[in-house]
Amino acid sequence: MFEREKTDANWGYCFLICFCVWVGIIIYSFCIGDLNVAVKVLTKNKDPVKLHEDTNFMRNLYNMLIALAACVIFVLIYIWCMSKFTRALCFMSIGFVEIFLLACISLPIKNGNGQEMAAIFPGIIFFFMNMSICCWWSKMEVAIAVIGVAADFYVETKRIIFVSLFFFVIHLILSFAWYGAFMILISHTKKSADAMRYTILFFGWFIYAYISSVIHNIVGYTASVGVATYYFSSNAEKNGSAEIMLGLNWARTKNFGSICLGALCITILKMLPHPENRTGMSRSCLSCI
Repeated sequence: MFEREKTDANWGYCFLICFCVWVGIIIYSFCIGDLNVAVKVLTKNKDPVKLHEDTNFMRNLYNMLIALAACVIFVLIYIWCMSKFTRALCFMSIGFVEIFLLACISLPIKNGNGQEMAAIFPGIIFFFMNMSICCWWSKMEVAIAVIGVAADFYVETKRIIFVSLFFFVIHLILSFAWYGAFMILISHTKKSADAMRYTILFFGWFIYAYISSVIHNIVGYTASVGVATYYFSSNAEKNGSAEIMLGLNWARTKNFGSICLGALCITILKMLPHPENRTGMSRSCLSCI
């Protein structure tokens, strides 16, 4: 047990070292160049507008923040509706799909001119969809119940949404910092290409992808702990309680190293060449991975 915790901590230290190196790359890039000059080099613009003075940029940033706030509000409303009106929304969804398929079938037939063949594929989907609903109608109640339980979980633990939102904002800040540094580095590489800057660019992108995977894993791990504690503390009389902060605490302490190791494996696998570019045994192995 002690050895496992020690190994887990080592992988956490490895991630922290990579993060410090990545921050060093960003600081180095902003020390060797200016972002506005980089935009000038990359866009071949003789008079680049400073970002903080660009009204379009500030307007777009303001609109993005408004859209983000609206998304949070609409998600909360949607989850509440799914919890209270699960059955009605499910049947409305089925009805909309049925109407869409009927429109896809009827319009080509109505237009004629040899377009009748276009109605065959949506007709097949419409037929099998209705056959499935008729044959497995008893399973519909189970599906509606599962959707209702999932919606009830989110209604009871709305704070899990703010965990995702918090890490999304962090990821957004890190992404802006890295893209600015990347523009500076690539502009300097265009002026004087050398192996050192290409190496810095490669490691910068790799560590950025690694950090993104770690953030994604932390959010997923926190949600998994919340779901598990909610499920095992629930019974027929009352709904349970999801320990979101407990999952977040474990994600940054006890299991942080395991999360970092998993994120590293995911990052390496994502950077492998695509299987379609391989042949034979190599393509088969990569496809399985």
